[in-house]
Order: sequence, then structure tokens, then C-alpha cells
Amino acid sequence: MSIAPPAPPPAETKLTRREWGLLLLLAAVNCTEVTDALLLSPLAKRLQSVEGGLGLSTSEYLYSAGVYGFAAAVCGLLAAVFVDRFCRKRLVVVALLGLLGAVVASGLAWNFTSFFAARLVAGAFGGVTVCGTLAILGDQIPEQRRGAALSILNGSFAVAAVIGLPVCVGVLVLTGWFAPPFFLVAGVGAAVWVLAAWKLPRMTDHCRTDRRNPLAEIARVVGRPNHVRAFALMLCSALGAYTVIPLMAQYMQQNCGVPGEHFPFVFLAMGACSLPAVVLAGRLSDRVGLRPVFFVAVGLFVVATLVVTNLPRVDEWVAWVVACAYMAVAVGRLVPTNGIMLAAAHPPDRGAYTTVYNSVSLLGTSFGPFVASLIVPNTPETEPVQNYQACGLVACGFALAAAGLSFVVKPAKQG
Repeated sequence: MSIAPPAPPPAETKLTRREWGLLLLLAAVNCTEVTDALLLSPLAKRLQSVEGGLGLSTSEYLYSAGVYGFAAAVCGLLAAVFVDRFCRKRLVVVALLGLLGAVVASGLAWNFTSFFAARLVAGAFGGVTVCGTLAILGDQIPEQRRGAALSILNGSFAVAAVIGLPVCVGVLVLTGWFAPPFFLVAGVGAAVWVLAAWKLPRMTDHCRTDRRNPLAEIARVVGRPNHVRAFALMLCSALGAYTVIPLMAQYMQQNCGVPGEHFPFVFLAMGACSLPAVVLAGRLSDRVGLRPVFFVAVGLFVVATLVVTNLPRVDEWVAWVVACAYMAVAVGRLVPTNGIMLAAAHPPDRGAYTTVYNSVSLLGTSFGPFVASLIVPNTPETEPVQNYQACGLVACGFALAAAGLSFVVKPAKQG
């Protein structure tokens, strides 16, 4: 009579103290990048105003918002050929420094051309910064704790909304000038840069000398059918959000009647609702699985998108509730989405894969505003925004396409 071997001990799902410290530092780095990337949404009306702004048209504003993602995507793809050859710490520190310089240049811009160029450079460095932090997470955090780790890293979005955006918008309201919020982000980011340069450990274990040439490196990553399906999922997911988000604050002001001076508090409320949504999504992903949480999140996102893009002039508290619900669902959806994406990575190429998929995501954030610019006409700040409802329908289509693609994205074999 054979005796069954003892069952393996259950995988530890609780983050260690060292992992917590690393993740909080990475979240601070990401928070700097996210705050800068999101800053254009509450600045929309000021940037389009001649007084205290740059006098941008609606199209010029959307191009400036979109070029960040485009530059981040292109530079992320270029980074894919060397991200696994160098120390992760050096990559993050250098990229963050470049981002901070571009943020300062955004505040010093004097017309559309100079502002557009500054946002392009910021996107280039910002994309590499995020790629570096995700690669560190993929290397340092085991699979069974990655859902919780992603919830912490993605929590940077909520922290940026809870603290970063309200403070920046408050400074905008006090000064009446678009530049001080950028200078504030750069100042806080400088402190984060010092911490990253001091505290991030050197990480070179991933470096290998048996790599192919750069073109073969990219070909190997994008040549796997499962990777291609995963990239298509991420592209649709990003398009689903960023076809709507860039014009959301302007729509809330000009169509729903939310006063501009109240937006620091609106963003504070949105971030406060997003943070528990991220934590809940991370815990549920670890307990019941990434895919069930993903499908529920997509369904809620479609409902929230239809509501927020069709909201008429209502009592201000109603607009607040709708905005908070939308942002909580949109941010919470990132946790299972990123979890599915990381699980699809072929382990030997995780660093390059992470860089490419993040670039694809950022490409979606670039094309989203471009799609919106084709739908929404140039609108004076005294008139309602037109065709925003159509943006919502297009966004829902992209979100549902991502849900469909999730059926054909499979976890990679480990080892």
C-alpha cells in the first residue's frame, strides 16, 4: 500500500517587511509620474484660456495630452532592447531625473509648440520610469503575492488623486496660472528621486550575457502569439479609459455645472474612493482569481462610463458621486488587468515583455485623446462640450473588446 506524499505547504500570500518597503518606494516613484500624467485633465480649461494659460484650442489640448502616451510608448519599445542588460536601479533613477526636468519645462512653456515638446519629453522619460518599476516588481515579488503588490503599486494612482491632484488644483485656483502645479510636482518628485537613489538596492541578477541582438530581442517578445493577444488586451483596456478621462473635468464644469474652484475637493473625493477600490481588487484577485475580478470590473466600468458621459446638468453632489464611482472602478480595474498581463509573460523575457506591454498601454493613453479629438469639436469655455456621449460609447466598445480578448490570453508556463 503506497503512502501519498505530504501536501506542499500553502504559498505565503502575506508581503514581507522588505517587500513592503520596496513597494512603497516604487509607488512613490510611480506617484510622481502619475500625478504629472493626470495633471492635464484638471488644467484643461486653464490651458485653453488666454488669461493665465496658453490659449490652446480643444484639439491642441488633446494633442498635448496624447503625445505623452505616444512618446512613452515609443521610448518604452526602444528600452525593451536594453532593460534586461542594466541595473534596474540605474534605469529608474536616470529616467526619473529626465522626467522631472521635462515637468519643469512644461511649466516654463509659453505656447503650444513649447508645451507640446515638453510633454513629449516628459512622456519619453515617464514611460521608461514606469517600465522600470514594473520590471522590479516582476523580479522581486513572487507570483502568489503579486496581486497584493500590484494593488500597492497601482495605489499610486489613487494617492495622486487623493493628495497630488487636489493640492495641484488648489495651487492653480490660488495663483490663476497653469505653471505652479508643474513646479510643485517637480519639487516633490526631486525628494522622491533622492530616496530612490539612496534606498533602491542594486539589481543585476537578471542581467545575462546570452542575449540575442536587439532586433531579435524584440522579435522574441512580440513573436509569441500569447504575448500579442495580451498586448491587444492592454491596448483596448487603455483606450477604454483615455477616450473619456482627458475631457472629464471640462465636461463636468461646462455641462454638469460643477464650479471650477470646487475641483480640488472633487479630485480629493475621487482619490479617496479609488484607494479602497484598489485594495479590494488586489485582495479579491489573490483570493478568488484575477479573471473573475476582471470580468466584474469590466462590467462595472461599462456602466460607470455610460453614466458619466451622459450626465446632464444636475445637483453638484450627484456629479460628485458619479465621478467618484467612475474613478474607483477605472482604477480598481487596473489590478486584475495588470495581473493577467504579468502572468502571460514568458519568464526569461519578463523585463522586456513588461516594457513592451507598458508601452502598448501608454500607446492607448495616446490614441485615446486622439480618438476624442476626432469626435469632440473645438468648444469655447462658455459653451457645453459636444459629442461626449459618443466618446463614452466608443470607450465601452474598447472595454468589451478587452473582455473578449481575455479569454484567449493564457498564463505562461513557469520555469
